[in-house]
Amino acid sequence: MFTYSENVRVLKEKVLRKAHLEKLLEELGVQRAELEDKVYRYRLTKEREQKEADRLEGRSLAALVYSVIGKKEEKLEKEQREAREAAVRYDAAARELEAVRSDIERYTAELDSLTDCEKELENAIALAVVQIKASGKPETEEIISIEQESAELFNRLREFDEAVAAGDAAHKTVSQIIEKLNKAVNMGEWDLLGGGILPDIMKHAYLDEAQGLIETLQTNIRRFKTELSDVELDAELKLNDEGFMRFADYFFDGLFVDLATLRKIEKSRECVVNLKINLEKVLNVIVEEQISIDEKLAELKERLEALIVSIS
Repeated sequence: MFTYSENVRVLKEKVLRKAHLEKLLEELGVQRAELEDKVYRYRLTKEREQKEADRLEGRSLAALVYSVIGKKEEKLEKEQREAREAAVRYDAAARELEAVRSDIERYTAELDSLTDCEKELENAIALAVVQIKASGKPETEEIISIEQESAELFNRLREFDEAVAAGDAAHKTVSQIIEKLNKAVNMGEWDLLGGGILPDIMKHAYLDEAQGLIETLQTNIRRFKTELSDVELDAELKLNDEGFMRFADYFFDGLFVDLATLRKIEKSRECVVNLKINLEKVLNVIVEEQISIDEKLAELKERLEALIVSIS
């Protein structure tokens, strides 16, 4: 067995252990929060019950009253029992919390020792590939094929990442425009109800803000469409911005802002909402493609690791 084969196997085990530890710590973090809350509540209950028992044992008014009616011993016994029960619950929860904290500390220390194991595995695989290629072994051809397919997928993934970044920017701007138009519609409705000059002023202020965002959106859309040109998607998923362009014309021809009728604002808002839906549809498809690529890359990596480990 080649030393690099064993090294890859050991490092792969470390990577899997790291992922397991991260899940364990996530679950333990939830348990710790729940137990901290439980310990806090149990401590308050324990202190309250103990105070009740102490009060009856002392010279309090309650102790005097129960003595007079001949119920002191019975009441005291009840309070002491409840105090003991509360103390037991508190102690049990506190010990459980301490155990969880101990596990977290132990697992965290182990996790810290595995910080760079993924990078170490990548380096070990790269070294193994070089050595296998140099040895001229029959597995070389399959390794080269895996590398080429991985490179193509990584390149496609990078293109998707760039497209998503541009699409997210456009989506953010669209959401801001919708927010401004919603406020403009509200002011327009208030104006129709006789709100006076204030709602009219505010309505135009929101429209002015929307107009500024429209200019940003035009740039966002252009960049997104440019990025989509490098991404292979079905024709029906290509961004349809015809409605958006009509909407932009409302702003830039000057008439829309001058008239600012409620009907036009609502129509334009509907147009932008449709654009947002279209954006989300395309972005969702891209994200699904990214997930698919990630899964394929993971499969290729597993094949390469298994191939290296199998060589003897």
